[in-house]
Amino acid sequence: MTAHPEVALCAHRHEILGTPAIPDREIGALLAQEISRRSILMSNNFFAPTMLMLRRDLPHRFLHGRRHVDDHLLWMQIVCSGERFVRLSPTLAFTFKRPYCESGLSAQLWAMEKAELENYRILRRDGRIGTSAMLGLWAHSIAKFARRLIVVSARRVAQGRS
Repeated sequence: MTAHPEVALCAHRHEILGTPAIPDREIGALLAQEISRRSILMSNNFFAPTMLMLRRDLPHRFLHGRRHVDDHLLWMQIVCSGERFVRLSPTLAFTFKRPYCESGLSAQLWAMEKAELENYRILRRDGRIGTSAMLGLWAHSIAKFARRLIVVSARRVAQGRS
């Protein structure tokens, strides 16, 4: 971050493992891929295991009192204000938990969905996106939510047969 002050937000790759054995592999070359505004608006692929770093001088902070998808709101606010966000190429974190519906706040699917829809409303209110963008993002979010419900239901059925 010191060597690249033009970058406001930085993350790295992570991998969800099926077994507790962490792979032994080389980290490889350190490449930085810019995360587009469109990409971060469409999906939050960056969560706790990715160990995001952000510049301390940014005016954006987590919304006080927010419990669900507050991280995604912050990433979107930063990127929508014109700041650069990059993901480093190495996989530096591993987890054994799926990103949603196993435990914790992410298991509260409807609360997560309502908060995501509210995030887009906040961006619209603050002039970061237009009304048509907000409506399109709402439709995309609802479609992702419906898919998530189907995946979770199928997973529960499969577990019931095991």
